[in-house]
Amino acid sequence: MPSQAEIRSVVEAEVGLIPQGWWEDLDRQGHLWEAENGSKPALAKVMKRARDLIELGAWTPGAPTLMTGGHARLEPFESPVAGSGRERAEARILRARADIFSKYLAKMAGGSEAARGFRARYLSGHPLNVSAAEALLRSPAVRFMRGSDFQSLGIAILGQKSRVLELKEEARGPDAHAWIAEVQFTDPPGKFRSEYGVPVVAGRVPRPLPRLTIPVDPQRDATITIFPTSVLDDLRRGTEEIMAEYPWEQAQAVWFVLTGTIPRVAPIEFRLERQDRRHYSRTLLTAVVEPWLPRDVAGYAYSVVQRHYLGRQRQPGAVNAEVFEFVVDRMSDCGGEIQDWDELVAEWNKLNGSKRKYTRWRFKRDFERARKLIAFFGREVPPQPDIKRFSI
Repeated sequence: MPSQAEIRSVVEAEVGLIPQGWWEDLDRQGHLWEAENGSKPALAKVMKRARDLIELGAWTPGAPTLMTGGHARLEPFESPVAGSGRERAEARILRARADIFSKYLAKMAGGSEAARGFRARYLSGHPLNVSAAEALLRSPAVRFMRGSDFQSLGIAILGQKSRVLELKEEARGPDAHAWIAEVQFTDPPGKFRSEYGVPVVAGRVPRPLPRLTIPVDPQRDATITIFPTSVLDDLRRGTEEIMAEYPWEQAQAVWFVLTGTIPRVAPIEFRLERQDRRHYSRTLLTAVVEPWLPRDVAGYAYSVVQRHYLGRQRQPGAVNAEVFEFVVDRMSDCGGEIQDWDELVAEWNKLNGSKRKYTRWRFKRDFERARKLIAFFGREVPPQPDIKRFSI
C-alpha cells in the first residue's frame, strides 16, 4: 500500500506543489485514507479535489506556503447522492452551482472601486501572488504608517520588512490622547515614528483604535489593531464596503483584494457553539442552508457534522431518564441538594419498584449516567473554540 509521501508525490506530479496546510486539510477530510489503502478511484478523487481548489484560487500552483482566509475553513463532504450516473451528475451540478456562484461574485467584486482603488494605490494595479501578500500582512509597518509616510522615506510598500520597536498610548494633558508606534525597517534600513492623537471630550475614554481581521492560515483568522489612515486602515475601509455588497467575511475580503483568491460561498454553513458551565454543558449546532439545496443533501451533511464533532449520539435509557427526573423533582430549590439518598431510593422502590428495584449505589449510578447525557452532553468532546464555523 502507498504511503502518504508516495501519494503526495504522485498528486503533486500532476497538479504542482500543494501547500502543507491544504495537504493536512485533505487528510483531515478523509481524502487520503482511502488512497493509502490502494484505491485508485480514491487517488483520482484526491487529484480532482486539489484541481478544484486550485481553480477556486485556494493557492497559486508552485507556491511554497499559503495564507488564506475564512473561506479556507471548508469542511467539504462528498455528496450523499450515489448510484446511477444521472444521480452522480446531479451531485456534480450541486457542487458546481455553488462554485460558479462564487466565481461570479468575485468577478463582480473585482470591478468595485474598493478593490480596484486599493490595488491601484498600493499594489501596482493588480493582485499580488501569495508570498507577496503574506509578506505584506506580516510587516507591521503597514499597520501604523500611511502611504505618504512610505513615500517620504523613499521605501516601497511592497517588499519591505519591518518590526515594531515600541507601541504605547499616553495622555497628552487633560484634553488629548495619543497612540505611538516606532517602526524599524530591516530591508531597506530605516526608522519611523508614527503617532495618532485624538481629543478627549469631558474626560471620556477615547474611542479605541480600528481593528482588522486578516487570514493567518487555512484554519484561523486574527484580528489586529491598526492606526487610522494607515495602509491597512485603507484596506479595512475597502473591505467593509465589499462586505456590505457581498456575502463574505472580512478575512475573505482582505485576501480577495490582496490576491484575487475567490471566497467560496457555501450553500450550507454550520455554527458550533460550546457552553461549559459548572452545572451543565450545552452544545448548539446551527445550520444555515440555501433553499435550493435538496433536503437529503442537507440532512446528510448535518448528520456527518454531528457525528464528526460530537461523536456517536446516545440517548439516556427510559428508566434512567425517569430516575433523573425523579431525583430532580426532589432536589432542594436552593442549589439542588439531596438530603437523604437512602430515603430517595426507598421511595422509588415503593412507587416504581415494578419497573426496576434499586440499591443505593445502582440508583446513583443510573442518575449520574442520565445526568451526563442530559445535563452535560458534549462535555467529553475535545474542546473547540466557543464558536466554530464551517461549511460545505
